[in-house]
Amino acid sequence: MTRARTIGTRLPTALLLCAGVCVSSFAQVMTSPDPPKVQILQRLDSQVPMDLVFVDENGKDVKLADLTNGKPIVLALVYYECPMLCGEIMLGMLKSFNELEFTLGDEYQVVTVSFNPKEKPDLATLKKKHMLETYKKPEAAGGWHFLTTKDEQTVRALADSVGFQYSYLPSVDQYAHASGIMVLTPEGRVSRYFYGIEYPARDLRFGLIDASNGKIGSLVDDVLMLCYQYDPASGSYGFVVMSAIRIGGLLTVGFLVMLIGGFLFKEFRGKRRAKAVDPVPTH
Repeated sequence: MTRARTIGTRLPTALLLCAGVCVSSFAQVMTSPDPPKVQILQRLDSQVPMDLVFVDENGKDVKLADLTNGKPIVLALVYYECPMLCGEIMLGMLKSFNELEFTLGDEYQVVTVSFNPKEKPDLATLKKKHMLETYKKPEAAGGWHFLTTKDEQTVRALADSVGFQYSYLPSVDQYAHASGIMVLTPEGRVSRYFYGIEYPARDLRFGLIDASNGKIGSLVDDVLMLCYQYDPASGSYGFVVMSAIRIGGLLTVGFLVMLIGGFLFKEFRGKRRAKAVDPVPTH
């Protein structure tokens, strides 16, 4: 009986305490500032300031212009100590690179830049080592550059030029940021955007071919590019039905021309042979 009374008197108190905690937590959520809205604002064909100086994984100062080697660039803005999203972005890149027929460093360059000014080259070195452990062509490691910045203004200028937004959250000592990668031309103009954390190898291949102005890729790629068109809204390549129909029509006409031409040539050659074996008339 005493135990039942004790429970009966303690239960209302516990419920009141629980309610107080819930109200307090709800009040904190309601009065806390909204998280910053970060996104990628498309700036297709805008010029990236290629004279910006960063620090590579070896501790050397490098200009962005020195990293192109006349090839298109896959650009990713991340920070190396990011607890989740940045790692997913780089893993998505790595998956696509492993599926690409193009070789990193030969047909294209990759530049990964940390927008956290506190991160140093030793961290970039560790991240590069970790990422390249599962790249199928480790000998191409020189084509993937991991950069840090000496000051926030430099990386901010790069981010603004491609429309990449990020914001530091001091309460959690982390960054809110968008997710996606950009493809630049060898001259540093923004050519393509790919959003999210997964980048289909086909789309990235087409994006690199577009950015190179057709300097990489094969004849088959040239034909396929006529059937696929980049959609800036979705950041992907879609099949263009009318273009495919036109190409199919041209191929059909070409096939018929070859077929008829072959038939006529065969008939002409047969007549010549028949004429050659006809006996010469005698009188």
